[in-house]
Amino acid sequence: MSNCGAVIGGDAQAMVATSPTPQMAARLYDAKLTMVGGPLLRTPEAFAMRPDDVRLIQYVNNWIGARTADGTITGIRRYWFGGFKWTSRFDTSAKPEPAKQ
Repeated sequence: MSNCGAVIGGDAQAMVATSPTPQMAARLYDAKLTMVGGPLLRTPEAFAMRPDDVRLIQYVNNWIGARTADGTITGIRRYWFGGFKWTSRFDTSAKPEPAKQ
């Protein structure tokens, strides 16, 4: 969370970062930070494969189609980016130290 050190320290008014960094920072420092607005943009993710590896390309395309159809991909996105249930796996009582200048 070193991205938010300047905001926490009063040296900056705002920060922009990729998810879930802003959501986590707002949760950890709820008295000093708040989320405003929504995402500035969404970026697609991709796999790079050799164009002549037709079997692998077909396998990956079929897997993505099947996992999209059965809701797995939506569920994974919701779990990791829609909430913080996954943080129960970690000790969240310790706050990260501010970045050294």
